[in-house]
Amino acid sequence: SGCFIPPLLQEIMEVEHLWQYSYATHPEDVPAPAPSPKPSPSSATPSSPDFLSNLCNIADNRLYKIVKWCKSLPLFKHISIDDQISLLINSWCELLLFSCCYRSINLPSNEIKISLGKVITLNQAKQLGLSSCIERMLNFKTNLKRLKMDKYEYVTMKVIILLTISDTNELKEPEKVRIAQEKALQALQSYTLSNYPNIPSKFGELLLRIPDLQRTCQIGKEMLSMKHHKGEDMNEPSFNLLMELLRGDH
Repeated sequence: SGCFIPPLLQEIMEVEHLWQYSYATHPEDVPAPAPSPKPSPSSATPSSPDFLSNLCNIADNRLYKIVKWCKSLPLFKHISIDDQISLLINSWCELLLFSCCYRSINLPSNEIKISLGKVITLNQAKQLGLSSCIERMLNFKTNLKRLKMDKYEYVTMKVIILLTISDTNELKEPEKVRIAQEKALQALQSYTLSNYPNIPSKFGELLLRIPDLQRTCQIGKEMLSMKHHKGEDMNEPSFNLLMELLRGDH
């Protein structure tokens, strides 16, 4: 018996390739020793002062892909540019962390894959003072593995996260966003009930992961903000960059 895939999920999956990371699109992210007078494997370790900036730089690079992906989503195209910007500013962190955790499902329990060739362990996170954020990500990853989240659930959850905003006053056309999110929720529920009839609670359990993700992002942003105010060299993903990308014709 074949897998039942609602048309909306098929459409979402068709644009997933825009999200995928590849060396071809970001050659600067190919793992390589950091330039130094004495290049050595240790130059890429968390003891390097620019390791954290490097993580933020990866996030900046990913934003280009996220924007291209969301502008091609069937449910996102009909939302006004201003609301697209509000939604993306609200969810970019959750989308990045969710993607990292999903890509890390088959890694050892103490590792998170940041990008191609870049992994951060809990011990490295402790050295950077990021352990509380990474611990939550590892716990989130464990939950995804326990729920046996498949690729269709993953891509649809990303859309639901993108369309989730706590303060609808930030939106010019909240009803349009609500309708789009409702369509994604209905399609995901239909998919999980049809393909996992023996796990009727799966849909609800997947949605319960979103508040976990939001809290993890809040902690991560607070940590980066604290480091930034301490004068550490940081390149946090810029909201201006998001606006520029969304308004541009990409």
